[in-house]
Amino acid sequence: MKKFFFSLQFLLDYKKEKEERLKKELARMIGKEEEEKKILGKMEEKVAFYHRKLRKEKEEKTLQMPLLLSCYSYLERLMEDIEKKREEIKRLAQEKEKLKRKILQASRERKLLEKVREKRWAEFVQLKEKTEQQLIDESATVRFHQRTKS
Repeated sequence: MKKFFFSLQFLLDYKKEKEERLKKELARMIGKEEEEKKILGKMEEKVAFYHRKLRKEKEEKTLQMPLLLSCYSYLERLMEDIEKKREEIKRLAQEKEKLKRKILQASRERKLLEKVREKRWAEFVQLKEKTEQQLIDESATVRFHQRTKS
C-alpha cells in the first residue's frame, strides 16, 4: 500500500511558518514597547527632578531668571517629547493588539489544517487496516479451499 500523503502539507507548513514569524514579530514589538516605556520613565524622572530643583531654588530664594527660563524651556521641550513618546507607546500597543489578532487567526487556520490532516490520517489508517484484513481473509480462504480439495 502507498505511503500516507497529505496534499495540503505545503499549505500546513506555510501556515506554521507564518504563525511562528508573527510570534517573533510580536516578541520584537513587545521588546520595543518595553524599551519605549523605559525611555518614557526616564523622561518623567527628569521632569520630576527639574520640578524639585525649581521648588528648592524657589524656597531658598536663590532662583535666578536665566536658570528659571532655561529650566522652563527645557521642561516644555521635555513635556512635548513625553507626549510624543506616549503617542508612540499607544501606537505600538495598537499594533501589538492587531498582531495578536493576526496570530490568533493564523493559529486557527493552522489548527484547522491539522485537524484535516488528522482526519485524512485516520482514513488512511482505516483503509490500510481494511486492506490488510481483506488480504488476510483472502489468504485464509485460499488455504481453506486447498485443504478441502486434498
